[in-house]
Amino acid sequence: MPQNIAAADLFGKSWQVPKDLFYLAAAPSGTMFCDKAQKRRQTAAFDRRFGKRFNKLVSVVRMRDGLGWSAEDVMVTPCYVPTPQRAAQLLDEFEGQLRAFEERFGLPHNVP
Repeated sequence: MPQNIAAADLFGKSWQVPKDLFYLAAAPSGTMFCDKAQKRRQTAAFDRRFGKRFNKLVSVVRMRDGLGWSAEDVMVTPCYVPTPQRAAQLLDEFEGQLRAFEERFGLPHNVP
């Protein structure tokens, strides 16, 4: 697995991301946004704020639990256009969700 998966690559490399984490990050990372400019801004904000922590968690979950995808899984990825306020709120909500996963796997919240 590559060391880092940028938010913009999340869907293209979904097979490398554990299923639970993929669905957890899909909305806040901006990968499901319809507007390309808004998607670029959101994925950049996600990577700045969570990139190292998310990638560390992906590595740990893969080693411990595997990927969780099965051959029968069908990925439906409709796009949507959130308001700028909702886009920011998605990042804030992800902070709590990411912390919960980190605690579950015994990881610190401050990844260097």
